[in-house]
Formats: sequence, C-alpha cells, structure tokens
Amino acid sequence: MSEKDELVKQEILKEAQKLFRQYGCTKTTMEDIAKAAGKGKSTLYYYYKSKDEIFDEVVCREIEDVFCSVKQEVDKLESAEDKLRTLCYTKFKILQEKANLHNVIKGDIEANF
Repeated sequence: MSEKDELVKQEILKEAQKLFRQYGCTKTTMEDIAKAAGKGKSTLYYYYKSKDEIFDEVVCREIEDVFCSVKQEVDKLESAEDKLRTLCYTKFKILQEKANLHNVIKGDIEANF
C-alpha cells in the first residue's frame, strides 16, 4: 500500500474514532465517517469492507495506544517495584481517559443485545 493510501486510511480512522466516541458504533454511519474525513463513501469502501471493519481497527488502535504508553513509562524505570507501580498507575490513568469510549461501546452492546 502506498504512503498516500496509508495517509487516507489514517485520516478515515482518526475521524471514525471521534464519531464512535461521540455517537457510538450503532449511530455512526459510513456516510458520517466519509463526510467527517472529507471523502466519498466509495473511498471508504475501497479501504474497508464495512463500518464494523473500521470499528475493529479503531478499537485495535486504542488498545495499541494503551500498551505503547504503558511500555514507554515502564521502560524509563529501573526497579521492579517502580515498574509495577508505574504500570498500574499509567494503565489506570489511560483507561480513565478512554472511559467515554467504553461507555459508548457498552451502550451499543446493550442496545443491540
């Protein structure tokens, strides 16, 4: 995939992430994502088969961000005790920041269960 394609995908994911956080997966449409990213729906379907595929990738990015942030903080320290303390603190802090996304996802799951 070319660098241009990667940039387009990143923009789509960035805008989709904002919409999923605000409205949830169920209420967000491919048209909403396309409009927010400044692309046509056909462009979205060129890169992704469905909204669920975009959602999966957004969630994977969120998880990867948590792991990377925790690893960066833990790698700065020497002792096992400090590393463990920092691991717990950093993970908790990041998860608090992402709690809104969790609530949106939980609401979508409950609404469609």
